[in-house]
Amino acid sequence: MLKTVSAINGFVSPTFSGNVTLSNGNLVIGTSGKGIDFSATPGTGTSELFDDYEEGTWTAADATGVGVTITNNATAKYTKIGRLVIASCNITIGATVSATVAEISLPFAANVDSGNSSQGGVVIEHSYGLGSLAAAIDNTTSSRFRPDGGAGLTYASLSGKNLRYTIIYVEN
Repeated sequence: MLKTVSAINGFVSPTFSGNVTLSNGNLVIGTSGKGIDFSATPGTGTSELFDDYEEGTWTAADATGVGVTITNNATAKYTKIGRLVIASCNITIGATVSATVAEISLPFAANVDSGNSSQGGVVIEHSYGLGSLAAAIDNTTSSRFRPDGGAGLTYASLSGKNLRYTIIYVEN
């Protein structure tokens, strides 16, 4: 039940008791950096402020600059909830003999505070014959593929191979 609605400098300030239901339309936060405050003591910080949700696409690409062709076999998609990013793609590494450790771009830079590239994901399907994990590289928009317990895979070892993977990491 609506208790009061007052206009302050052109803004509406409703006070409610109970639940609020929107039957038609969306709840729109009209100011950048604002959101839904889940804190028990509103106004004392931003650690409990939900201020970002985004779904989108990006083009996975060579992040090393050596010019290896990366074919996006399907649209690479991501969901960003606060600082948590979940990104998935299906790519094929172009034919190459490059000994450079393969680095594939991500939609957002990974958090530098993770310390040891502990953020990552699983290569769901691949055609290169090794079990592998995908790891976000701290403070970059890049990821690497590492076989179980091993160092980063080179472009040459992935030449012509298909990778489908999902990576979960905290954005910088």
